[in-house]
Amino acid sequence: MDRQGNCAAVGKLPLGRLAAQALGDEAMAISGPASKLGIAMPALIRWDETTGFQLQSALPGRMCYEPFGERHTALLVKMVSPAPLAVETVYSGLLNSKDRRVAEQAKFLLAEHTGESVRPAIVHGDFTQSNLKNIAGNELAILDWEYYSPRGAALADAAYFQLFLGYFVRRLTGPALLDYVLRFVDNELFARLCEVATIGVSQRHCFACLGLLTIAQSRIDDGLGETDEIVSVILNIVDGMKQRGLFGN
Repeated sequence: MDRQGNCAAVGKLPLGRLAAQALGDEAMAISGPASKLGIAMPALIRWDETTGFQLQSALPGRMCYEPFGERHTALLVKMVSPAPLAVETVYSGLLNSKDRRVAEQAKFLLAEHTGESVRPAIVHGDFTQSNLKNIAGNELAILDWEYYSPRGAALADAAYFQLFLGYFVRRLTGPALLDYVLRFVDNELFARLCEVATIGVSQRHCFACLGLLTIAQSRIDDGLGETDEIVSVILNIVDGMKQRGLFGN
């Protein structure tokens, strides 16, 4: 705290091995490529690899509880790489997943896209209202980068934002949740992200699901697997889109 009582810095101490690893990933994010893209985020003050203790600057402001909008889109556009990569490279973590369900879904979704390229993105991995903040000048800042990936699915954060809002905030399940996510995937903001990532409009459902599977895989990699309800929710969403024949496979 500073002399005026404002919070100047935040310290994080891991409570287990996986937590230490997650804070290490966050330290890489806020001192690496993501910090150079003009994204408002905390600055790394100190990171101790021995203890896992992390000290980072605090961002004064208020939490952003707005629905996904123009500012969210502009923020995620900054995180898309200008250099395309083969889909097999971008989604290799899914194709090689130790979770059979994720690997099978990824292989099904990518079956018609072999040899194609898309632009990958820096992925926050937990892009939700609780991790977004309005700071000076109405700028949108991103907090808590523990699920950071330097090269991942460009649509992952946007798709997960809507899924999280529908499932955890609005308490939607089943077909109602699927419809809620589909309305978002079919809107112009999501279409803009697809265009930046060089994903065709007709492919948006397929790559939205690959983005969601990327989020599920990050939870599995974090040791959650069967105990994390969001993994099952994501797999159900993919199954629901498949049953509605939205992929053209």
